[in-house]
Amino acid sequence: MSDNQMNLAFPEQENAGPSLEEQAAAIDAQENQQETPEDDTAARPDWLPQKFKTPEDLARSYTELEKKLGQNAKAQEEAVEQATETVAQEAATNMDSLIANAETEFVEAGGALSDGTYEQFEAMGVPRAVVDQVRDMRLAQAEQTRQQIIGEFGGQDTVDAMSTFAASSYDDAMVSRLNGMLASNDVATVRMAMNQIKTDFQSQAPAQDPTRRVTGRSLPAIEGFRSQGEIIEAINDPRYRTDSAYREDVERRIGMSQV
Repeated sequence: MSDNQMNLAFPEQENAGPSLEEQAAAIDAQENQQETPEDDTAARPDWLPQKFKTPEDLARSYTELEKKLGQNAKAQEEAVEQATETVAQEAATNMDSLIANAETEFVEAGGALSDGTYEQFEAMGVPRAVVDQVRDMRLAQAEQTRQQIIGEFGGQDTVDAMSTFAASSYDDAMVSRLNGMLASNDVATVRMAMNQIKTDFQSQAPAQDPTRRVTGRSLPAIEGFRSQGEIIEAINDPRYRTDSAYREDVERRIGMSQV
């Protein structure tokens, strides 16, 4: 062999790149890294509940919860307002009904009220003393109105005569109807009944002799009461129920009163 034989081996290159096997291994590693899901355990906060993936999910959940709570609070408030209004309406209705029943009892019992009625008023927050005060005022007003009507129809004697005439002249149905009208709280209805009795009474009463005159000593002037308080005081006097003369004096004074 000649010493001039060529050496075909490639000289060793400096800074040579990775071999084909190394490149293939690097590509496989990169693909495996992309296919493997990212483990976010290290990035997940410890305070975040397991059912939430991110803090944003937790924030959205709280926002929705606040909305629901707000809607529930509004619904509860509206329910309370409606219930309060209903209770107030029922209380007003019950009070109106109680007053109406008391008015009927007041008229039928001649100004008296039962213990049961007092108890009902107390249950509604109205003390017995207030009920008595209103009752006394109504008694005074009723008596004053009665005396005024008696005066309009000729005085007590004439009204008594009209009453006697009506009881003996009308049938039971007519007497019942007129009594119902006279017991009414409506003054116009009372006057209507009195006018009917007066018309029938005058049409059947004998004519009076204009030459006859009633003579005798003059009665002292009667002064009316100056206030509702004086009327109530006079009616509450025990003599009003036991002494007919005292009662007549009180009734005359009520008829003369302008209060």
